[in-house]
Amino acid sequence: MGAMSEQVTPGLLTVAMTDVQMLAEALDDGGGDTTWWFHPVSGDVRESGDWSDGFDDDELQDQGWIVVHPNRGRASFEDMSSFAQAVGDIRARDVLLVALEGKGAFRRFRDALRTLPDLRDQWHIWSDARSESRAIRWLLDEGHVGDADADAAMVERRRNAQGAIDEVSGRRLASFDINDAPAHWPEIVASLDRGEPISLTRGSDVVALITNYEPPT
Repeated sequence: MGAMSEQVTPGLLTVAMTDVQMLAEALDDGGGDTTWWFHPVSGDVRESGDWSDGFDDDELQDQGWIVVHPNRGRASFEDMSSFAQAVGDIRARDVLLVALEGKGAFRRFRDALRTLPDLRDQWHIWSDARSESRAIRWLLDEGHVGDADADAAMVERRRNAQGAIDEVSGRRLASFDINDAPAHWPEIVASLDRGEPISLTRGSDVVALITNYEPPT
């Protein structure tokens, strides 16, 4: 992006105008060493020092850029946990769940996936869909995109995420909106009694996966 000589005025973007993938990376950054910036007019996302146009970080606010504050890995860990719990193969599920115990979980989870090639593609689909959904939610919460545009974009990501979970679970998950779950509790219990996991959603997001606990043998 070229240099801008005047203070910009934020306006309403569309999701398609925004670098959602880079914004998702910014929000999921757990390192703490990088400052991420978002431009509310162009939808661009940059990290500190990534400036071919000569600007440094001290000038960015004057050029209309705003800081993106990452979630420091909390949501990414929940993505790993939800994915692992949804895996239908008991051995593979245990390998992933054990990898998430204690410090170094992110590295161990990646290493575990290398030993489970049948799950890798679905993990990337699930992880990308979840990360991009959070980025779209951030855009909406910060007032950069409209409700209808955000909802449509998140429906697409939700569909991708659900497809990945369905694939690794080996069966089609029953899905219930979390606000409607009490009314459907008999159906939820019946599914769990049959050994079938349950997906709980809020709006366009998958917020929980319920599975029967099977202790390692």
